Amino acid sequence: MITKLRAQQITLDLPAENTEVWVQAVLQKVIKDDDYNTVQTIDRVSAVHRLFGEFAVSSLTIFDPVVGQEITLSGAGLGIAVTEFIKQWMLADVPGTSINQFGDIIKE
Repeated sequence: MITKLRAQQITLDLPAENTEVWVQAVLQKVIKDDDYNTVQTIDRVSAVHRLFGEFAVSSLTIFDPVVGQEITLSGAGLGIAVTEFIKQWMLADVPGTSINQFGDIIKE
């Protein structure tokens, strides 16, 4: 048997404007048989967390399957990318929203 750990839930916690972000991942245990088939999952076995500042200047190189290229991304770059995706969702899903001169989403 093989025990795999995976992130079951990832939370970005922004307690207040202009405060440091906390990132937490709740972990799930996945039990695999010798053929690597899943035989059991156990939810919420533990968690890991970091303040954004603890990994903002670290970088990783990943392969992006959509653009077909390797991309080197810092923790800060990842934070900006997540923020920009969410801003686009907010603009698309919340009627009456726009971006002001400060780059903030506002609702009229």
